[in-house]
Amino acid sequence: PTATPTPTGGSSDITAGVKATPTPTPAGEKPLYGGSINYIGCCSGSVPAAVDPWDLRGYSYTYIFHNSPIQMVFPFDPSKGVEYEPGLAVEWTQRDDGSWLLKLREGVTFHDGEAFTAHDVAATIDRLIDPETEVTARQAAMRAIYTSTEVVDDYTVIVHTGGTPNATAFAYLSAHHMAIVPEHLIKGDPTSEYAQDSQAPDGGTLKGGTPVRWHFMTPDETGTLAVGTGPFNMTFWDAEVEWVGERFENYFMYDEHGQRLPYADAWVRSNVPDGTRRMARFAAGTQDYTIGKGAGLHPDRARELCANTKDDECYIKEFPHGYFNTILNSESTEQWQDGTLNAASRYAQDMDVIADLAYGGRQGFMVMDRSRYPDGSISVDEQAELIPWSMADRREEFVQKAKDLIVAAGYPDGFELPLPYFSGGLCSGSFLDQYSRQVDALVEVGIQATLECREGVIVADELKAGKWSVNAPGGSTFLIDPADGLIKFHLKDSAMIRGPWRYPSQDYVDDNFRKAQKTVDTTARNEIYKDIERYIADPKWTVYPNMYTVVYLAIHGCVRNFHPGG
Repeated sequence: PTATPTPTGGSSDITAGVKATPTPTPAGEKPLYGGSINYIGCCSGSVPAAVDPWDLRGYSYTYIFHNSPIQMVFPFDPSKGVEYEPGLAVEWTQRDDGSWLLKLREGVTFHDGEAFTAHDVAATIDRLIDPETEVTARQAAMRAIYTSTEVVDDYTVIVHTGGTPNATAFAYLSAHHMAIVPEHLIKGDPTSEYAQDSQAPDGGTLKGGTPVRWHFMTPDETGTLAVGTGPFNMTFWDAEVEWVGERFENYFMYDEHGQRLPYADAWVRSNVPDGTRRMARFAAGTQDYTIGKGAGLHPDRARELCANTKDDECYIKEFPHGYFNTILNSESTEQWQDGTLNAASRYAQDMDVIADLAYGGRQGFMVMDRSRYPDGSISVDEQAELIPWSMADRREEFVQKAKDLIVAAGYPDGFELPLPYFSGGLCSGSFLDQYSRQVDALVEVGIQATLECREGVIVADELKAGKWSVNAPGGSTFLIDPADGLIKFHLKDSAMIRGPWRYPSQDYVDDNFRKAQKTVDTTARNEIYKDIERYIADPKWTVYPNMYTVVYLAIHGCVRNFHPGG
């Protein structure tokens, strides 16, 4: 089926007052088809402002509409580690020069009926690595990995990594942000009047001397919504209302019974900015699953939410990703130019306890994902030695240590931060539980701080203007690498700290991470990761990891055997 033009207003027919149909799956019987899955997003509860999975305005849930070349196996089994299975690629081979040769699945079609080929993979990645293409923050990190593509035939493509092996190159091929889009919707006519103009109004640019016009898939006058190969075909999108995908009848995946996936008729994401109303919709049964007001539910809050429903089969599940958080003490703040005061801010925090109170999980002050990759992180004993303030049983000792450091730095009565403690606009639910307690911890030792919550475009504008003394960015993991926290928070091309927020230790972290990427031996690579973690542990640095935790969600019993992927 072809994409349906975007309606000019109102809501889609498929979700107008429709409650998801229960789909029982008794043991020994095949799952039944039907019903719609209704979901409201986290944080601000909004529908993304773009339909293109590569748009910098923050597209998400790409596995609903798109596929990556490789797929990670869900649910994740800690006893087996990260496992991969075919997606759009059915075979993959690493070559001597570090490049990956992908044998692609034949017979796959896009939602608009066009055949999927190697040219689509090549065009997607070529568009990604074009420095003039503005992509999402997480996708920007991929540009340090891939250098070019090479189409061998219609179902074979080579993805190059610059002539040397790269430990994260394969993992990124499985990331849900590696959404493959059709060449015919993103690659324009090189003979157009704008082909030679890098400032063309439709995003024209020059790449490698060859005139290329990259288009975004936008709901413009052509009515082109997101087009992919995923289980649902986008049929409605309005950022102020909702986002609908209906079952793609030609999806290439089947279940163990030989039934073509997906089971549901539709997947719906609604725009409900108010967190209390989002929870009320779940309690009333008009929303089928939720990760809460923030980035995840504390398991106790999830149980309480289930208890407030009339659903005897409501249950909770651990989300397949974790949540990292980092502290950025702004170097433009006079006090943070003193390493003694930066140390005091670390000694003040009790992140294991804060993580437990906010999320029901705890791994304070870690940048590596110890829970899934224990060999890539320093041991608990070494943590106690290098990061003693992270030990909950020594809390009283290190609160006093923080106070003593503040006095030693010349502030016997403490000091007040000139600008706010800034949480990146995510101040609701579990986020508020976390950030408010972090501010309380600073106040306890004599650092007067004010937490401010900002939303929408104000977030980016205020950050760029430097109107903050402390920024505490957070983000979910990719579940691909023990150094996921480094990838997002500590590198020059990271999602959070690129641009104006460079810091003194960044060159060391960045250089050693690049070394680790090119280290094929897993044991040797993990040792480099540990060395980076030891280096970051120095309390004088202005930027430091402060938490890794797991998160949970609540699910109505009408959705059976549910495990969120992507």
